[in-house]
Amino acid sequence: LKLVASQPVAAERSVYLPSGAAHLATGIEHLSRRWWFAEGSTTDGVTTTLQLLNPWPQQIAATLQVMSEDGTSLTRRYAIPAEARLVLTLNDVVPALPFAMQVEAERPIAAERLMLLDNGASATATAGATAPATRWTFVEGSTAATAEQFLLIANPNRASVGLELTYVLADGTREQRTETAPGMSRFTIFVNEHLPDQPILTTIITAERPIIAERSIFVPGANGRFVLDAAALAGVIEECRAYIEDVA
Repeated sequence: LKLVASQPVAAERSVYLPSGAAHLATGIEHLSRRWWFAEGSTTDGVTTTLQLLNPWPQQIAATLQVMSEDGTSLTRRYAIPAEARLVLTLNDVVPALPFAMQVEAERPIAAERLMLLDNGASATATAGATAPATRWTFVEGSTAATAEQFLLIANPNRASVGLELTYVLADGTREQRTETAPGMSRFTIFVNEHLPDQPILTTIITAERPIIAERSIFVPGANGRFVLDAAALAGVIEECRAYIEDVA
């Protein structure tokens, strides 16, 4: 889908799946030759797909690099047809693995990641980041009740990178933690271990070198987990809304 307006607008897309899951994503404002995703998984019950759109009238080549948590990586090359979408199912590439990934194309493209969890009972979709950065801020957050919050870090540097985590609590108090993300790897931080039982939690990540960062919050539901990530609210039904209102 391509939307062209005569004046600047904001655009989002909602998708409701037959399973009852849903996902929401903000439109991609600019195409890019490089896209980064810190989150990705093909573990039990999770399916991750990468959607690549080639808007050009010629076929173009794209390289996918997948980085695991133990520092190993895998590279694959693909041809994206002219003016068409290419869908890559990562479960066929790296089964049973949590990972980060980068896409680099010959010409600017659009890229999104879709994750189905609990065998399709929950879903989340988001566009990638176009460049690493040394500072990432996540305004929303919670480790209260049964909520589980994770920070996903993709470190594209060969050397390990020191991370300074600043958590802002509901009363304005700030808590500091430090972590180290290994080089050329995906690094996962379970925030509940840092600060459990916090109904409101803002997170600021400052890194020694540019990285990619995402945040996922899992809230148990009757049929699966609702996922609140850096760009999308999945499983948007009354039970999830009620939970968010309670912890806020």
